[in-house]
Amino acid sequence: MVYEGVALVTLGTVLGYLTRNTVAAAAPTLMEELNISTQQYSYIIAAYSAAYTVMQPVAGYVLDVLGTKIGYAMFAVLWAVFCGATALAGSWGGLAVARGAVGAAEAAMIPAGLKASSEWFPAKERSIAVGYFNVGSSIGAMIAPPLVVWAIVMHSWQMAFIISGALSFIWAIGFPPVMAWLIFYKHPRDQKHLTDEERDYIINGQEAQHQVDTAKKMSVGQILRNRQFWGIALPRFLAEPAWGTFNAWIPLFMFKVYGFNLKEIAMFAWMPMLFADLGCILGGYLPPLFQRWFGVNLIVSRKMVVTLGAVLMIGPGMIGLFTNPYVAIMLLCIGGFVHILTRHCLAH
Repeated sequence: MVYEGVALVTLGTVLGYLTRNTVAAAAPTLMEELNISTQQYSYIIAAYSAAYTVMQPVAGYVLDVLGTKIGYAMFAVLWAVFCGATALAGSWGGLAVARGAVGAAEAAMIPAGLKASSEWFPAKERSIAVGYFNVGSSIGAMIAPPLVVWAIVMHSWQMAFIISGALSFIWAIGFPPVMAWLIFYKHPRDQKHLTDEERDYIINGQEAQHQVDTAKKMSVGQILRNRQFWGIALPRFLAEPAWGTFNAWIPLFMFKVYGFNLKEIAMFAWMPMLFADLGCILGGYLPPLFQRWFGVNLIVSRKMVVTLGAVLMIGPGMIGLFTNPYVAIMLLCIGGFVHILTRHCLAH
């Protein structure tokens, strides 16, 4: 029963990243049909990223006020509608507005997943739970190229956005027997299908700070003065551009640099995301293994994993040295693996 909550969160992350990566997979077609330059495409990506960044603290606050269940459903419906509305765009400006709206709504995706994991898993098991729900980000990015290319070949680029948005909408609201967040997600204390033993195991395993009065929250100033906050924020600030590049530019990179057509993009653009999935899962298991192997505490073991990932990220930085597209794909796969491995250790 405990893992049903993670399954719901993971599916939401899959569909959220599908909507996020639809524009990247469709980029070659969009640029041709709407006469969009590479620079204008970068503005579309920047609109998404800027809205996503600005809205993250707002989304976190809304989730705290409305609760995980209602808050996440609301944001998911919004990003689904905005993704579908992207099909109405007729220029790069329209795409930028639509993708900015999607980014603003999707800012709640990761905070909601972390919040749900903290509600459903005791502290000692949470790293594994977070690893599985984070898998959804790379699964969504992985299925976007083949799904979007299929929609474009069989219908149009507009249909790709409509399908992506519709899937998220169905997940959020639900049409039985579809697994739907709003219908099935409940806090452990309200879940009738849990045994008393399971409920006690979850609740008693929470850290003390999760059990204090929720009215006692840190102010923005207190957060900004917290060294632990900066210890997480600065590495994420330096590392996230790599993931943003992977999500937004791999299909277009293959198209522009190596001359891949749509079908070849569908065949290869998902591979780095598959390796990202592996890194996400392994990120939950490596720190405890390092603890046992090297006799260090959990914090030090996480730092070791982060350092290993940072060193291996040199690989994708060397892509420009090779003209063989398959070597480039291999290096991108290494980058996807180690980035998500590192990000997982910084996420909790």
